Amino acid sequence: MVKVIKDSFEYIQIITSQDIKTGEVYCLNFLPSALFPKDTINYFYHKKDYIDQHNKASERLWTHGKKQIKKIEQDEITIGVELKSLQTFISKGIVHEASPNFEVSLSIRIEAIDQIINNIKNFFFIPEPIPYTFSISPPEIQLFRM
Repeated sequence: MVKVIKDSFEYIQIITSQDIKTGEVYCLNFLPSALFPKDTINYFYHKKDYIDQHNKASERLWTHGKKQIKKIEQDEITIGVELKSLQTFISKGIVHEASPNFEVSLSIRIEAIDQIINNIKNFFFIPEPIPYTFSISPPEIQLFRM
């Protein structure tokens, strides 16, 4: 199934409303929000327009991220990240290339990389560009495209 979504709010609504299934594999062209502290997610979504919508998105991502980290630590899910995204994050602190102004501090980068290292068996890195964000939970594959 391919879902074309209109914006990041719809994407967040979809991914956070679904259960995280054991054995699920996520493939992303950005680093998952689960790796970041709540104030970093809040910072990303803190905007003057649509503040209520941004607050809800931030809270949903934070709650979902905590569940993801727990599943990662329990070896129940796997995260694939586009290698270029990881390299850009490490070198420049940019979390998502679609938002180049969203940079995090060195200490936040270190925390995120520590989470990956501590759970390295549940992460893999994809050398080629990923055109879609997707999850695989047999027998279902979901592709998300904005």
